[in-house]
Amino acid sequence: MNSRLTLFCFLFQAGCVFSQTQLYRSEQAGHSETEKNVYNSITLVGNAVIVNTSNYRLKALNKDNYQELWDIDVGTASNTSPYFYNDSFFHATKKGERNSMALYDLKTGKMIKELPFESIWSKPHFLGSTMYFMGAMDGSRLLAYDIDNNETVWERQIGLEGATVFLKDKIIAEVDEKQWTEMDYKGKQLTKKTKEFVIIDTTKYNISNYEFPTHDGKKITGKFLSRKKISNWDFTKEVTEKHTVLLGDRRLLILGDRRRVILNLDLETIISPDLEDNYAVSKMVKMDDETIWLACENHLVHYDFKKKKLLRNVNLTHWQPYQLVLDGRDIWLISKNDGQLYHLDFEPDEAVAEKTAREKAIQKQLRCDPPNPEKIKAAKDAEERLKNNN
Repeated sequence: MNSRLTLFCFLFQAGCVFSQTQLYRSEQAGHSETEKNVYNSITLVGNAVIVNTSNYRLKALNKDNYQELWDIDVGTASNTSPYFYNDSFFHATKKGERNSMALYDLKTGKMIKELPFESIWSKPHFLGSTMYFMGAMDGSRLLAYDIDNNETVWERQIGLEGATVFLKDKIIAEVDEKQWTEMDYKGKQLTKKTKEFVIIDTTKYNISNYEFPTHDGKKITGKFLSRKKISNWDFTKEVTEKHTVLLGDRRLLILGDRRRVILNLDLETIISPDLEDNYAVSKMVKMDDETIWLACENHLVHYDFKKKKLLRNVNLTHWQPYQLVLDGRDIWLISKNDGQLYHLDFEPDEAVAEKTAREKAIQKQLRCDPPNPEKIKAAKDAEERLKNNN
């Protein structure tokens, strides 16, 4: 039976009270109550929730009624969600000792074909039917892969760092630690003014040294991070079309085009420093032109960076999120406590309350209690006395 549990959280530095309603908890096999090494993933696509489970399976559930859409054995555990392409997706598979990537049908979960490379290390970029990505194929490589024809268009062997930024007219790739090169979408290096270079395998790469490029290709140096009070080694970086987001050292930095600082926020002003958890998930969950959702210190924070205003602070400490996604006001998460999938509503209204009450009433009506020997004996005694009186 799905458990129903309502917990309450208090908005930090405000008098408002918000509540979360736990609408669903999975019952997946393959994870003991004492096992702390959760290694799962979760993502949403269309009306489906797709989950990597601890017992080497990939499952899709209908997010409205939790009915299973498909369940496949991929032979390997993964904390990386599938990458979607039209009505299909890319995911790892393993047969015996052999690891590879495969293309699957999104509707049925059936494998369409195995692919000629072992892994995809970073979010791929699609131009038509060509996929550009960092992965493994006889070493660390940047690849252009033709999906329709199932063939590699070109490949470039680079170092193990493997970070890439895909811009409209070029690819910026990290060929070695903090050493970046630029090439076009045919794999040809672009002319650089710098005289620095590295040689990997037999290929010479012209390079520039810096920490990383932004969403619009601008260079970020260690000095820049230091000035903005961001550690140059302990942070997460995510990009959108318009922003580069850095989260680390209990600080949130949002950059716009040309490295313009949109927000540099000390997170201790909205989340108590007493709540520090070095193992808590720390990432950008969702972002638009004015607001951002963050997972930080087992909290889900909604912040308006245009008005510099905290909108919501949802306490998820009870569930200890390992991964989470946000869908409107629905939170889907994998818990570090037990590796299970949870569905929460963080602002229940009358309709949600009625649904919960209705399901509880149905469960109570359908519940079958075990026979009570004392009541059975009392009924037989009464029946016997009635016979004797007649």
